[in-house]
Amino acid sequence: YCPPDDSVRTYAAKSTDYTDNRIKITDNINSFNSMFPQEKVYLEFDNTAYFQGENIWYKAFVTEATTLERAPSGVLYVDFLAPTGQLILQQKLKVESGQADGVIPLLDAGTQQTREKRGVLAYPSGFYEIRAYTQNMLDFSPEAIFSRVIPVYTQPKFVGEYNRSHVVSN
Repeated sequence: YCPPDDSVRTYAAKSTDYTDNRIKITDNINSFNSMFPQEKVYLEFDNTAYFQGENIWYKAFVTEATTLERAPSGVLYVDFLAPTGQLILQQKLKVESGQADGVIPLLDAGTQQTREKRGVLAYPSGFYEIRAYTQNMLDFSPEAIFSRVIPVYTQPKFVGEYNRSHVVSN
């Protein structure tokens, strides 16, 4: 079967139209990305789970979403949320060369008055959330914000007795 000459010409014209449209769409995406660069944040933790009273050490990487080069943002916000979703701690870190370091102590130091009355206590066990973002990221969808759930286990009663550690969910 051989199609008539008109259908071959029509197919070739449609093919050119699709190519032109793809080029226009690609150019529009590139223009948007250059005018409104998106950023991505990734936090690397020293562990996957923690015991009460320990420190969560982390290193943050801030990059441009399309090129993965260092992002221009100079401030990184890191939020530490309780298992109930309440904000416990917010840190503002200086970003240098696309990186920042931080630590979140799993101790509830409260205010000076609280420390005098009850001392410093460990946060209860549970599943805590850590979020990280820059101001630029707030202009885009909430899915762009880095989020990780960290389990915090009860401290074992005896050193080395890790088989009975558990998370108490509220």
